[in-house]
Amino acid sequence: MNRKEFDAIWESSFTDSASKGKPDIELVDFTSRTITINQILEVTTKPLIVDGDTGGSVEHFVYMVKTLERLGVSAVIVEDKVFPKQNSLLENVTHIQDTIENFSQKIKTGKNALVTQDFMIIARIESLIAGKSVEDALTRAKAYIDAGADGIMIHSKDKTPDKILDFCEGYKKFKRQVPLVTVPTHREVVSQHNHLAVHISVVPDGSCTISEFTVVCYAESALKGPEVLCSIGTEGSEVPPRTRVFT
Repeated sequence: MNRKEFDAIWESSFTDSASKGKPDIELVDFTSRTITINQILEVTTKPLIVDGDTGGSVEHFVYMVKTLERLGVSAVIVEDKVFPKQNSLLENVTHIQDTIENFSQKIKTGKNALVTQDFMIIARIESLIAGKSVEDALTRAKAYIDAGADGIMIHSKDKTPDKILDFCEGYKKFKRQVPLVTVPTHREVVSQHNHLAVHISVVPDGSCTISEFTVVCYAESALKGPEVLCSIGTEGSEVPPRTRVFT
């Protein structure tokens, strides 16, 4: 059977955190994440792109890129927010971007730490998430490319792709360009990939959300059954053990 396939795998910090029952605020330590990364690399030969969050401090980022390069990861995407970051999709939180100078230095230091030129450091621009303008995002893109970034990711949580499209149009005018990544992926962006000079689109973590929804629905249905003890494991209960539910 012929099936369509994705070209690469996105190792999302959100999904990695959610699978461990933790919030996506850079709470999962890097050593734990490398275990997940190794497990993925054991079962696929597709390129693996790792969501590196903010990369931590410049010193921490050096060890991150060295480790990921050694493991065989193809690229790391690091965002220009300050540590610890807040998940970009959260409402009513303040998203603080690093200065252009500081983040550019992080890119330069990371590039200098690499052994080969095969490993890519892609700069993720959070201007639109932080409520800033497309012009701010384009200014940062130019600076990050000058600092040595191998790619640029533009990120938006808007329901319409207008700002992403505006950024792409502005990016096309750059004299010097690197591969452009978009996330989340809108149909309008995908349909205009060639025209917009977009090289990679990241599909959001839908499988994680669907899995969580399914588990929650199943658990709630089980607890609604008349034979189920809702106060699970209550000491001294008269209900036989076989009717108790544990997760």
